[in-house]
Amino acid sequence: MIKNYLKKLIPKQLLYFIFDIKNKGKSTEYIFTEIYDKGYWGKAKDGKKYYSGTGTSDAKTNLYVNFLIDFIKESNIKTVFEIGCGDFTIMKKVLDETNSNYVGADVVKKLIVDLKEQNQKETTQFICMDAIKDELPNGELCVIRQVLQHLNNHQISLILEKTKKFKYVIITEHLPLNPIIKNGDKNMGGYIRLQNKKTSGVYLTENPFNLATKTVLSYQSDDIGFEGKIIPAIMRTSLIKN
Repeated sequence: MIKNYLKKLIPKQLLYFIFDIKNKGKSTEYIFTEIYDKGYWGKAKDGKKYYSGTGTSDAKTNLYVNFLIDFIKESNIKTVFEIGCGDFTIMKKVLDETNSNYVGADVVKKLIVDLKEQNQKETTQFICMDAIKDELPNGELCVIRQVLQHLNNHQISLILEKTKKFKYVIITEHLPLNPIIKNGDKNMGGYIRLQNKKTSGVYLTENPFNLATKTVLSYQSDDIGFEGKIIPAIMRTSLIKN
């Protein structure tokens, strides 16, 4: 009880940092299962068992939903694969308005079991996998939304290399407007580069990734940094054509 009270007094971003240090060297599955089990990203207001944080519930996510619906329709996308589907809040809205076949992947087994029970059907499938280590299924479009920001640079590079098999890749990242350093490395875990002392982010066009991308959506999305201060930031969605 005292331990829980003390946790409430510690800034969320500092807690993330402590957890990431503690979990250094642990498996992807272990780290992200712990995040969901202990509710590090918060709890859903609608009573859902699993919650992927404000990144899936913010009202501004409708801008992304509408963009993706239009892109899938205009590009006549028939198959979509998502890395890090999380609680499926975002893509459920997209799929309700499109006719694409969808496969959502996440490393948290209990989350995938729940998604299968609640949402799986002939055109919507869920698989448990580690995109860092496992082979990705085929598809026309690969979607990665606010996932890479939780990984280290080497892990990001491994995933990006695998996505070259898709015709289109759409990646969304939370980026500071005034980064101290671009692509500053971090341990895999719950917090993101924007929230650490380096005030960084995942910049796909910069070293060590050096990808050709097109910004297709960007909007203001400030966050709280390591010291509890507001960090001016944007949510940027980039398109890669292979």
